[in-house]
Amino acid sequence: MEVTKSAVFSPAPVSAEALGAFYLAALTEIQDTHHRLPSAAQLDLRFVFGADMTRPGVTVPLMLTATERTTIEERKTGFANLVHAMSVQPLFTGMTLEVKVVFKIPVSGETAESRSG
Repeated sequence: MEVTKSAVFSPAPVSAEALGAFYLAALTEIQDTHHRLPSAAQLDLRFVFGADMTRPGVTVPLMLTATERTTIEERKTGFANLVHAMSVQPLFTGMTLEVKVVFKIPVSGETAESRSG
């Protein structure tokens, strides 16, 4: 099962606190709705000049994974620190950041270990 969440932040650099709040809200909603946390998060980080998100930009695809033992706080901190570190790079300074996250939620009885097996 997949759940997609997105947000737009402007201008870069984006604070780790703002990124963490977005990610924590998404994880909390998923946990409340599906009674489990995602096993992976597919990220598309899109940086564009100005506020017009239809303009060409730079897209950075990433994949974050977690085990069942990875806490919600560890997931939030890892995401926020990674994306913040990218947003402070001189190439992206002043650009608008669109974050799209596709959360991969295991179906009942499925674990990250059983999928890789």
